[in-house]
Amino acid sequence: NPCSGNHLGPHRLAPEATDMNIDAVITWVDGADPAHRQRLDAYLTGIGQSRPPSAERTRFNDA
Repeated sequence: NPCSGNHLGPHRLAPEATDMNIDAVITWVDGADPAHRQRLDAYLTGIGQSRPPSAERTRFNDA
């Protein structure tokens, strides 16, 4: 299984912080970043896909 194991190596948290339960980890990508948009569009084109409606460019617009 390519997703098993710790791919980041040993953690660097303080020992007292390692016994906490984590319910969710939320990542965020700045959708307005031109470099990210370019890489995403190139990737989607490469796999024959287009941007899904849930990820339209205007969805995360700060304007």
